[in-house]
Amino acid sequence: MEEVSLTLRELAKLLAAKAPTAEWYLFGSVVRRVPLPSDIDVVIVYSNISDAHELREGLRSYSESVPLHLLLLRHDEENELQFVRDQRAIRIFPEEVSKR
Repeated sequence: MEEVSLTLRELAKLLAAKAPTAEWYLFGSVVRRVPLPSDIDVVIVYSNISDAHELREGLRSYSESVPLHLLLLRHDEENELQFVRDQRAIRIFPEEVSKR
């Protein structure tokens, strides 16, 4: 999971200039640490349709090389569905600020 998180975090950093409010989460078999997961489940919570377009385009080449299952949700959709909570998704970008 660490390698997948690292790669996705780097992609998120690159795409942050084009979709600055996007929040990236891993969920599914990778998070549950299933041996040999069949895909990488990612949900990205974004603000507007242009962010969604930029994210989709920015992930195109990565998704051609790995089995990426990408779900894009607007912030209001996520607030209504509570998908992140229900799937026990792990936020990978931006990183949570630790409380001291």
